[in-house]
Amino acid sequence: MNNQLIETKRLILRPIRTTDFEPLYTYRSLPKVFRYVVLGPDSENETKNFIKWAIAVRKKKPVLTYIWAVTLKKTGQLISDGNFNIKNQTLREACIGYTLHPDFWGQGY
Repeated sequence: MNNQLIETKRLILRPIRTTDFEPLYTYRSLPKVFRYVVLGPDSENETKNFIKWAIAVRKKKPVLTYIWAVTLKKTGQLISDGNFNIKNQTLREACIGYTLHPDFWGQGY
């Protein structure tokens, strides 16, 4: 699952790459993106560390955290990042999170 693409009608979710720094930092550095979150906004270094972490967790066995870059299917533009974290395998507990570029808020993504 972790290395596969997930496609919807308008989006492609793919693993985060080191080359994603610029588009990720563009919105992850904005205070309004993290208004209701205890973390963020991200500094350049924090965004770089997020990318390193996202790449590292998909190499762990078993994979308990899945992190995707969310891109527009038509253009490939990265507009969001999303994650699925398995908290307790026995109890089947998990949480989902995402950050979305404000230019794309209110569009049903």
